[in-house]
Amino acid sequence: MSRNLYHDAKIKCKMNVITYLLKCLNFLRFMGKIYAVWPLKTDDNIRWRFVYECLWWFYFLNYLVAASFTLNTCGHASDDITIASFSWLEFVSMVESIIILINYKCYHVTLQLLLTEVEDYLTLADEKKQWVLKEKASIFAVMMCIITFLYFVLVVLYFTNPAITAWETFLTTSYYPPAIRSPVMDVFLFSNQLIVMCHTSVIVNLDAMVVLLIYICSVRLKVLAADLESVNDDEELKQRIREHQHILCLAKKTNIAVRLVVSKTVICFISYTVGAGLQLVNPTATVASLQRFGIVLLINYVRLIMNATSADELLTVSRNVGLSIYSTDWYGESKIVTSSKFIVMLRCQKLVRIHVDGVMPALTLTFITGVSLTMNFLIRFTFVLFLIFCVMSNADNIHVDILLYHTQSCHKTKLNVAANRNLLW
Repeated sequence: MSRNLYHDAKIKCKMNVITYLLKCLNFLRFMGKIYAVWPLKTDDNIRWRFVYECLWWFYFLNYLVAASFTLNTCGHASDDITIASFSWLEFVSMVESIIILINYKCYHVTLQLLLTEVEDYLTLADEKKQWVLKEKASIFAVMMCIITFLYFVLVVLYFTNPAITAWETFLTTSYYPPAIRSPVMDVFLFSNQLIVMCHTSVIVNLDAMVVLLIYICSVRLKVLAADLESVNDDEELKQRIREHQHILCLAKKTNIAVRLVVSKTVICFISYTVGAGLQLVNPTATVASLQRFGIVLLINYVRLIMNATSADELLTVSRNVGLSIYSTDWYGESKIVTSSKFIVMLRCQKLVRIHVDGVMPALTLTFITGVSLTMNFLIRFTFVLFLIFCVMSNADNIHVDILLYHTQSCHKTKLNVAANRNLLW
């Protein structure tokens, strides 16, 4: 009886995992089509593909308009660190969304192939694959919930409480010259900002899609490593070798499709840190502005950790495949089988990783830790330089005050001497 209950619990658990992942994939597909970043199938209606293309250009042009005014605001408010920092953060988020749109335009065919593979793999997953899928799914789900919640809080703060009051704004800190302001133009500008702010959530959507693609590659390699340890005959070994080659091709295509997005996440994290770090040296920073900058930093740090965790898992699992081959029985094997094992081990020497040549050797937790420590050092160094500058400025002011005091004292002394002379005369 207890064994049957345990078996039913296992079936229910694995079905929940597959159902959950398929629902997440369907939700990502639904939102991705709204954002115009989800690849369409080749057999879709031509009219729908034309509408989808127009929607993509609509978002892209809106971002160009909003980003140009936001960047101009950074220069217009160069004397106010708070306004300049808010404008910089908004500009970086717009650039990040533009890169996502461009990445879709360049790699939509590859993404369509990879996402189809993911859906087929989840649909046809057996019991072993489903248990492997369950291992890290909860961790990524928690991270996505944290990111989504913090992003929602940030958007609510932007809608309910303006970031600045130095000039009349709509939703963002963008400054518009009075010469272009009119009732009709205000409607256009407000609509532009509203569309941009709503569409920036594509960043969260694409992060989830990237993590899903990398995680499925990790799961496939992990299942393959377990299968290689229990190979019984030559035919099964040949099948596993072909599967390994197929997974390596998918992992290579995944790296090509997501490397721009992942490197964008790392670079934009540095940009967000610089913009928020300026508030440490801002004497006029308010509690509300510090809260917003803190939320922005936390969102992007969790995003970075989530991407690095999935990529680090892929790197570790690809190393374990070679170890699984090494731990198999080599005695009594034919030369063909032994040669095949050597080929797989040689392939495993080149680890599967998410990288950008010349920029990012491998996206791992170690790499992210180095980036975080570097940014922490730069912020502290900037803060120390600012303190030294303040001390030197105060010293110069004190020196000037002393000179003014002595000048005024001498002038008063001369006046008193002249008055005494007049009295004596």
